[in-house]
Amino acid sequence: MIVNSDNHTMWRRRFYAVALSQGLSLVTSAAIQFMMIWQLSADTGSAKVLSLSGLAAFLPMVLLSPVAGIAADRYDKRIITIASDIAVGIVTMIYAGLVAFSTPSIYMILVVLFARAVGNTFQQPAISALIPSLVPKENLMQAGGILQTIRSASYILGPMIGGSLYAFIPIEYILPVDLVIAVIAGVILWQVKIPEQKSEAKAKGFVLSEIKEGFDVFRTNKLLLGYVICVFLCNLLYTPLDTFFPLMTGTYFKLPAFYGSISQSVMSAGVIFSAAVFSTGFDVKHKLRLSSAGYFGMGVVCFLAGAMPATFVGWIGFTVCSLCIGLFGNVYALPFHAYIQETVSEDKLGRAFSTLMAINSMTIPLGLAFGGPLADVMGINIWFIVSGIGIALVAAFTFFTLLRFPES
Repeated sequence: MIVNSDNHTMWRRRFYAVALSQGLSLVTSAAIQFMMIWQLSADTGSAKVLSLSGLAAFLPMVLLSPVAGIAADRYDKRIITIASDIAVGIVTMIYAGLVAFSTPSIYMILVVLFARAVGNTFQQPAISALIPSLVPKENLMQAGGILQTIRSASYILGPMIGGSLYAFIPIEYILPVDLVIAVIAGVILWQVKIPEQKSEAKAKGFVLSEIKEGFDVFRTNKLLLGYVICVFLCNLLYTPLDTFFPLMTGTYFKLPAFYGSISQSVMSAGVIFSAAVFSTGFDVKHKLRLSSAGYFGMGVVCFLAGAMPATFVGWIGFTVCSLCIGLFGNVYALPFHAYIQETVSEDKLGRAFSTLMAINSMTIPLGLAFGGPLADVMGINIWFIVSGIGIALVAAFTFFTLLRFPES
């Protein structure tokens, strides 16, 4: 890692400029994404269609995240970030034109979601790899906390803004804002001086061998491999629920888009709160056990969310459960990621997290492939109940298995 010998004010200015550009981009993207998926929910009322939208939005992560991680190491991270953001804005602008002059088919909307996801897949690892070039080593944790707060805030503000605008303004008038904000964010980021950093990945010419090294990190660590299997199974069950949140509010509780944005924003508030608790720096000895306990909590809360009656009071209970899902989500994720950082050598961490992203992304198409049809047959709320039971059972089995092994 190379950081210029500038004073603290200089690196902070550079970092906050990057954080500002990301904040603008993330909030706008979250708002647009919410409006497009809510439009699908309102037009079709089908869990199958929402499953397809989830596939379109996340399949690029499965296919491209390892390549995107390597690209971030080999090429100019700033250019990758700016180009990806503007490309997403251009795609959204084209879709706005289609909406203004015709009625796009469901498949056209899915294509747009897929194209936007390709840009986001390349943007995320580029930003993650860019930060260590700007921030002194002793401040990386602080910088990571700030960026996580921005991401979580975007998940709150984005759906809230998107839901409010969708209720009052035709969507074709809102969509072009995505490109405008992308250009503004790009101009801000372009002003930031990024110190040159020579990467070993540039010297390597074999993308497949680098991808394989990422998988080898998990294959050679039996305890980590076992826990990744737990993560895969739990995410396989939870992924459809994450996509069905708008449908749960609109179809089961029969409430308009604004209430759906509230539920999702409250869940993001839970994410921020639990992240703030972990950022206080308290020590956790058995990180994987705590992580599995977080998954168990998520399972129980998902069960309770599905068991709520289809009334306004039931929606309030569902929203409280959404808050708890956000809380338990970080109880699972943060200790797990910290365990990887402690046990995987530094020169392989980037590929390890890129591989983990690919593995997690695989649960999205697989989970939605059977979750959508089953939810249409069983009912959205019943799928919450069934998935919650499954997650809790997998997490409980994993927790008691981990009691037999030292986490080293």
